[in-house]
Amino acid sequence: MIPQVQSYVDDVLSGKEVVCRYNKLAVERFVRDLEQQEEKGFYFCEKSAKIAIAFASIFRITKGRGAGERIKLQPFQAFILANLFGWKNNDGSRRFKYCYIEMARKQGKTALIVIITFIGLILSGEKAPEIYYTGTTKDQARIAFKEAKLQIKECRELRKRLKNQAHEIINPANGGIAKPLSSDADTLDGLNPYFGVVDEYHAHKTAEVYNVIKSGQGQRESPLLSVITTAGFNKDAPCYELRDVMISILEQEKEDEKYFSMIFTLDEKDDWQDPEAWRKANPCLDITVPFKWIEDEFTSAKNMPSEQVNFKTKNLNIWVDSAKTWIPSEDWKKNNKEINLDDYKNAVWYCGLDLSSTRDITAFSAIADDGSGKLALFTWYFVPESTVYERSKATGIPYDYWSEFHPRFTATDGNVVDHAFVKEKVRSFHESFDVRFTHYDRWQSTQFLDLIEDGLPLEGIGQGYASMSEPTKTFEKMAVAGEIIHDGDKVFSWMLRGVKIKADEAGNIKVVKRQDKHKVDGVVSAIMALAAWMKDPERGQKSDDVGIYTF
Repeated sequence: MIPQVQSYVDDVLSGKEVVCRYNKLAVERFVRDLEQQEEKGFYFCEKSAKIAIAFASIFRITKGRGAGERIKLQPFQAFILANLFGWKNNDGSRRFKYCYIEMARKQGKTALIVIITFIGLILSGEKAPEIYYTGTTKDQARIAFKEAKLQIKECRELRKRLKNQAHEIINPANGGIAKPLSSDADTLDGLNPYFGVVDEYHAHKTAEVYNVIKSGQGQRESPLLSVITTAGFNKDAPCYELRDVMISILEQEKEDEKYFSMIFTLDEKDDWQDPEAWRKANPCLDITVPFKWIEDEFTSAKNMPSEQVNFKTKNLNIWVDSAKTWIPSEDWKKNNKEINLDDYKNAVWYCGLDLSSTRDITAFSAIADDGSGKLALFTWYFVPESTVYERSKATGIPYDYWSEFHPRFTATDGNVVDHAFVKEKVRSFHESFDVRFTHYDRWQSTQFLDLIEDGLPLEGIGQGYASMSEPTKTFEKMAVAGEIIHDGDKVFSWMLRGVKIKADEAGNIKVVKRQDKHKVDGVVSAIMALAAWMKDPERGQKSDDVGIYTF
């Protein structure tokens, strides 16, 4: 047996190598298949496995520390290559046609993709092999393609064999090509893939790309479709479904000899805060990724609850629901101070207006910066009067009590929110205080033309991840640190309890409500106000005197 492969097998089975249960099952499957290969109709070709592993030794580190040096193949990587290219059916075709590899970020995933695909492009003996790198976007697909191009540039052995074109790589000897393709499945029809890679499959909302590549490989004798991904947030996505199938095969609940999988993650019993468990998801810890870097990421996640989802998925390769409870109530209560508007007559103000649908809650938030190092938050709420009793009865939420006793909760006349009334309140506030910037929902831009024409400092802001992620993270960080204070606003506290954080695949976050009965409009308007404060390079510095306080 190949020394690197044998040592990995021995170390995993003995417990010397720290791995999760799924890795151990993959190794046990390998050993079991060696013992039963004759009766199963396939065999392990050590020569082919050695060639694949030896070929990997020509590749180089292309970026970061050690750039320019030869890649030192790790035992788990040698094990993967030995399985993919060593196992053969009795007719000589390769046994594994589908590969699923899941690991944390920065574990040499992209380099492994290129090694696997270049084996298909150069060493396979296939006539006119077509290699495709796919992703959710063209940029995602080009990540592995760019790495492939860099490898050609760095490796003399590859430069001799391959032509490095702008949009594709060509092997003149066999007519092969390698190129990136986006997830627009329509553009993939009619292709004849030999090797296909679905990079970061967790981000794919549908299985269209996977299925198109798979169906297009029907004319190839020994095709390979590889999914190489980190964990994600959406357990309803096709990636998680495929993962379940892979686990069922590893656990011998299902049988399919065409599939190979390696999943690097924590076991269910592991504490995600235990550094000893991190190696299970990071087989290249202290090789391609410094332990200190993950430790720093962990510290950020521990201090900011919303960062925990991203840390668990990207750094520990744990599938976690995207929704996450945000600022704990006890942290928010600590920020309750005896403050009122009169205390901030001379402060600089930043505002946010979430102008809701006509029957929902409209919220206007104002943040005061008096130079003390703490921001003061006040929020006003507007609901249609005719729905107050109905809402209270249907939800058990005390809208009726708030409309009578909360000083900033107003029920406007009629069965819809009176937007004209709200805008006059906004105008009055701007006339009374030194307001530097006010953000409003860009989607509602036509509602504010008259205020903008009057010279009020209003500016639209998007409600998606791109615009809201950084101010949302900053709001959380400042709130937990006690840098945003409030007067004990019961409505805002209720809305805060109804918040959950939704994250996209890039780790950007935004506020959404936990259930339909919850409302988060005040929290959203507060984050919009904070975004206005964040954009001001002269934040907190007083302007000329403003009018008399009347709001």
